[in-house]
Amino acid sequence: MKSKIVNVLTIHSKGADFFKTLAWWNLSKIKVKDIDFILIHQGKGKVTSAFKLNRTKDGLYKMVDDYSGQKAKNPYVEVTFPDGSKRVSFVDFTDTPDLDEFDYTAIELPKTKQGQAQPLQILQLDLATMKIVEAPKKEKKAPKKEKKVETVETAA
Repeated sequence: MKSKIVNVLTIHSKGADFFKTLAWWNLSKIKVKDIDFILIHQGKGKVTSAFKLNRTKDGLYKMVDDYSGQKAKNPYVEVTFPDGSKRVSFVDFTDTPDLDEFDYTAIELPKTKQGQAQPLQILQLDLATMKIVEAPKKEKKAPKKEKKVETVETAA
């Protein structure tokens, strides 16, 4: 099988139900773009549930259930709370994947450390092997060394 790499959004959540795991997240530290699946985990490396996002041929995200006729550029609904903070909900865009098509139980996620500040992460998943693919790390350029010009004093 040819490998197909997709972006997945992982959410570290201990929410008891569908709504509590997918609603009211703060996206200030992460850019959610081009994701195909949402994986829910509790930080121990095991996926507890998974959701797929349906897309149209032109790449827009298709809403589910009552809103199935609507499409959006982003896979979430943004709400501004009275205190001015913006939160998003993925509930209206997610569908439970068919386990025959997408067996999320085989996926091993990197374990998160105690007190990790960001519960949302974007990872890449190879659908052929169901393994997380390490994204190539951007090499940091070494800072340029300044050339020191030495002046030599000569005794006259």
